Amino acid sequence: MENQNTSAHDRKLSEKRAEKQKKANEDSPSEKREMVIHGAKLKCPYAQAPGELKVTSNEINLQDKLFATEGDGNNMVNLQFKGTCGHPKWPARNMSPPPCMSVIKLSPWQNLGSTIVQKQTVLVKESFIFCDPTPNVASAKPIPLEERILAALDDVYTVSVFYNDVKIDPESFVFISPEPAMPKIRIEVYIGKDCIHKSLRFRLKTEFKFKASATLYDRNDIDYFPAKSDGGNAFMIANIGKTKWDVDFRGLFRGGTATVEIWNEAKTSILSSFRFYIRGKNPTKEVVKKYFTDKGYLSKYWFIYKMAVSESGSEGIPLMKQFWDPEFVGKGKNRKEATYGPSGRNAESKGIPNYGYPDGWGICQIDFKYEKNNLSTTPAESKKAIENPDYIWNWKENIAVKMNIKLPEKIKAAVNHIRRLLKNTKQLKSYSIEEGNLTYKTCPSTIPELQQFSGYLPDTSTNQNEKSILDAEIIKLYNGGHYIVGVSKHGTLSIDRKNSLDFNYNERIGKINE
Repeated sequence: MENQNTSAHDRKLSEKRAEKQKKANEDSPSEKREMVIHGAKLKCPYAQAPGELKVTSNEINLQDKLFATEGDGNNMVNLQFKGTCGHPKWPARNMSPPPCMSVIKLSPWQNLGSTIVQKQTVLVKESFIFCDPTPNVASAKPIPLEERILAALDDVYTVSVFYNDVKIDPESFVFISPEPAMPKIRIEVYIGKDCIHKSLRFRLKTEFKFKASATLYDRNDIDYFPAKSDGGNAFMIANIGKTKWDVDFRGLFRGGTATVEIWNEAKTSILSSFRFYIRGKNPTKEVVKKYFTDKGYLSKYWFIYKMAVSESGSEGIPLMKQFWDPEFVGKGKNRKEATYGPSGRNAESKGIPNYGYPDGWGICQIDFKYEKNNLSTTPAESKKAIENPDYIWNWKENIAVKMNIKLPEKIKAAVNHIRRLLKNTKQLKSYSIEEGNLTYKTCPSTIPELQQFSGYLPDTSTNQNEKSILDAEIIKLYNGGHYIVGVSKHGTLSIDRKNSLDFNYNERIGKINE
């Protein structure tokens, strides 16, 4: 007869074993939470459509796709949304909703998983992140290095390109920052010990081709780094093993198509190439206005910031457009979402320098049309600026060309014109005219070069919206044509408000309240 106590004990042991086996076959609480991978869909209450997560934080795959980790929180690098931002702060500031990709500003990820991948905690389905929409930029963080065994590549050579210390693929896009600063590029060439090539030569070529309004204004800017043109070497040298080179752009700003060329030791042929693209990111208006102020430009010329907003087409947005940054291009059936693309035209125009007819570029729409048509009489300073495309890719240089070359030319022309008009009169008759939100009147100017004419002006300015009629002459002349076209011997002014295209530039400037 079976002992009842022993039988009961065995049953309990059996039940415990079964319970342990059941638990062993179940997932742990942390494993029950779904881990996130590259390409995961994102939800934002203010976005027009779901976004997509781009993983840049590691190199470990899950189901043939990269794990997402806490390192994937670098603004628009990792969180990519199409369309505009619907946050209520924009209408509250009387601003049009900006593209999501230009204002993503993120907190750290929260509610993470428990698994560690390359020294970073993974994201799970329940993970979330906060966004405080603000004009912003970002770049992917370097991948934390793990000790690993590298496969021997003894009989080949390889070429790798890094952007901000992150390895990139061919056909990638890198960016001139809003500061501005050229992208940090590193080229690594590895030659195996049994490779047929014991030594190689390499360099970086930048090329910007652009079809403008006429052949004379087309751009075909080509530069090499390094280059003999400035006393340097024509190529970098790579020998057996790994050669690293942080590209020295020599203080130049260049964009467009970038190509790493790998040449044989004799420099007679190109063996291979690695192509990527350099585009630009725009500064905020706040930064640009501060720059105008810090340089002392605004205290001398009250209208220059308004002109920059107008010339660049930056009204109603938080950024100042040195570069094109459209959300959509085309109309009707031809309307497409704009992207970064190899061609740099039409739907692929994002990040390309802001061009305007016939030869205008950047924030200040620097235009050398006249100079290019009259090179024999063009001053050396202007020729030097024409030959160096920095003003196209560097917004600070763009402003410098305006303030040091273009504006002084217009002021000099305006002074000479006004002097001729006042030659036969002793004083102007009182006159005022409204242009937008400004009133131009016969009062002395605050512009240093025009203060020599104060004795001819009978009125006074009573507030900041009342400006000298002489200022209007400079503003229109910058856009084309004279504003003051005549002065009678009795001091009566004759005004021509519109240019040859029937456009009133002074009125446009007067309507800009920024």
